[in-house]
Amino acid sequence: MKGEALKAWRTASGYPLNKLAMVLGVNQDRVRNWERGLSKIPEEYLPQLGAIMAGQPVETERIDLSGVPELDLLEELQLRAKARAQQKMGKK
Repeated sequence: MKGEALKAWRTASGYPLNKLAMVLGVNQDRVRNWERGLSKIPEEYLPQLGAIMAGQPVETERIDLSGVPELDLLEELQLRAKARAQQKMGKK
């Protein structure tokens, strides 16, 4: 899938960029770069994109932060994001 097709679908369907980024677990700039053709959409996101475009429910990762004190939330999120990135790198 090319970024141009993604942008055409997203704008025609009214699917918000911020929601798409959130569901895919990436930042909005990354989606913008795909849509502008500045970077290629990685194959690992194609199944999720296909499901989203087909209107199928897509599972998103849930993070339970209920036991983390409020002042430590940012640090905890950063640690979990780093661990998730390392886990994904290990799968490749």
